[in-house]
Amino acid sequence: MNMIRHTALLLLGILVITTVEARTMNSLSDLQWQNRIILVGNPESKGEAIEALNRFRDGIEERDIAWFVVDEESVESNINGLTAALSESVRARLNEGQTEVILIGKDGGVKDRGRQLDMDHLFSLIDSMPMRIREMKQQKD
Repeated sequence: MNMIRHTALLLLGILVITTVEARTMNSLSDLQWQNRIILVGNPESKGEAIEALNRFRDGIEERDIAWFVVDEESVESNINGLTAALSESVRARLNEGQTEVILIGKDGGVKDRGRQLDMDHLFSLIDSMPMRIREMKQQKD
């Protein structure tokens, strides 16, 4: 009887883990309250934009940033689980054919819009937000 109980608990644990890992994101709203979002639309060089974002990996992780770099052909991101539906949700937030960078806060609101990917500017803006200030205080404690 004990063996059956242990086996059942093990199977239940595996089912829970599989369900969590299988969770797919279908829109940007699925990231709300979990991540800040940087959308980079139609950069002059997609590779350079991704390289720039990767250079700031530590700061991006510290600030809970999910980024998406979009061109006519594809959507690249630093998150797992990039679905076709999520890619379409990202594309819908950008002006087709225009080079732009959009910062979206954890609350889902647009915090900044520009034409250049300037990580120092974006980090400075994020670090001045009340939610981020609270996060930094909690990290110190």
